[in-house]
Amino acid sequence: MIRPPSLHQTLTTFGNCAVTEGQVNGRVPQPISGGLGLRPTVGYIDLRTTEPVELARLVKQKLGVRAHRAFLPPIPDRLFQTVEAYSDEEREAVYAVAHSFMQSMRRMTVPERVLVAAVFNVGCPAELPENMHVSLDLVRRDLGMPPAETLQTLRGLRSLGFVVSTRESEEDENDDEFIVIKWWDQTVYDDDYDELILAHERSTEIAGAMLRLATDQYCSDHTRRAVEALDFSALSSSTS
Repeated sequence: MIRPPSLHQTLTTFGNCAVTEGQVNGRVPQPISGGLGLRPTVGYIDLRTTEPVELARLVKQKLGVRAHRAFLPPIPDRLFQTVEAYSDEEREAVYAVAHSFMQSMRRMTVPERVLVAAVFNVGCPAELPENMHVSLDLVRRDLGMPPAETLQTLRGLRSLGFVVSTRESEEDENDDEFIVIKWWDQTVYDDDYDELILAHERSTEIAGAMLRLATDQYCSDHTRRAVEALDFSALSSSTS
């Protein structure tokens, strides 16, 4: 992982060189000749031989990944591809439902967001677009949250469009209990056919796709940060 620059790792320009203390993209610092008065431990990028695009890439790499908060990209093309929305009308409808889900997530507490994301990320998608289901014991193991607290928290999200029930395992030798969760887009649309269909029939599918795309590139620590910050930048190839 590329760390953001510290006080002693700042990129500057000096003459016709871009200089930085420490390594730049794995390059070992080299002493700079020409009487510039720089210490021999200071490395540099020679602007005479470095293309502007490459310099911009190095600067971006040095600064690290940009953090977003409560961010839904204007063109979530990765989401469109995942839910197979190809026409302009379908994409407008998907974006409307995605925006509604974003608003539901904004109204949650951070622990509620983390729980919902965990349920959707480890849940079984076999019954989509109707619902997601997941083992209560699996949630307990992943989050350390007792089953009773898990159910109480999820059922407390009904005003945000979540409907939660439980059922027993269909396997005779398994006495585990499962959460069955749905999310309904409660937005009132102006008789737009595509939006109405998606809101009523595919809300849960779109919500699940958003959460999986937003977190599937990260470790558990960065997944939690993305969920806490509502960073959905990974839904677009231009911001992921």
